[in-house]
Amino acid sequence: MKSLPESGYALALLLWMITGMSLMVTAVIHFARDDIGLSELRINEAKSRALSRGLGFLVSRDIALRQFQQLRAGIENTEEGPRRVGTAEGSDDGATQALGPYEYRFERVVGSVIVRPVSGLISLNNASEEELFQTIVALGQAESGEAIGMMRGIIDYRNQVSPVSRDMTGFSGFRFREELLAVENLPRAVYDRIKDFVHVHNTMGLDPANAPPELASLFADEHMLAGSSGAASGGGKSNLNSQASLPLAAGPVTFDAIYARRRLVQSGESNVKAVIVNLSFDNGF
Repeated sequence: MKSLPESGYALALLLWMITGMSLMVTAVIHFARDDIGLSELRINEAKSRALSRGLGFLVSRDIALRQFQQLRAGIENTEEGPRRVGTAEGSDDGATQALGPYEYRFERVVGSVIVRPVSGLISLNNASEEELFQTIVALGQAESGEAIGMMRGIIDYRNQVSPVSRDMTGFSGFRFREELLAVENLPRAVYDRIKDFVHVHNTMGLDPANAPPELASLFADEHMLAGSSGAASGGGKSNLNSQASLPLAAGPVTFDAIYARRRLVQSGESNVKAVIVNLSFDNGF
């Protein structure tokens, strides 16, 4: 038969074991909930990407079908003679005007889609210093002094003179907008605010007529597009370059190389469209 002190020690040890196991079970449940929540988030993100991609194809099909129907109606109506046929939603020219919004309703999600030419957004590869600066300040909500450093970082990256891009092989400028996260001095908060207004295609320049309201209000003034910004320097003049900077080409600098580089930029990618998709799930995601 055990003595009283030994029985008390065994009881205390048992209580400590029960307490430890309870804490361990609580921790397991806590981390399991976090893992489940993270898994649900990843699943919702995958669903969002798949739905956005699907809606992009769907709206492209619908626009093409509508244009074909309008074109066929214009051809069949010979009594009225030749006439210009619009594309959709009151647009005059689907190649140069924004289309939408188009709304698609499914069982548990509603998608709103707008299609606009990339000329209505900021090109990371050939936008001018002034355009980049104004976008970072107005939409990225950065201070003027910090915005100049971010703008220089973007240009250094696309010209392959930044510490990150200088050692890349086969580099021809930004390939994805997510590469902004690799730009020196550009924080994630600014990236999150401007990512929906930039693209990586070479264009003839920004067209405020096709831009979303946030950009149109910034660049509708031709004087601003010419490079006047009092916020960048004193005296009401800007020391930022309003001309698009060309990415540096590898090899010797010759007239042929300069011509080929300028032709690449001037040719543009006018047929590229930006498809903006906004999704609303019934679970609030």
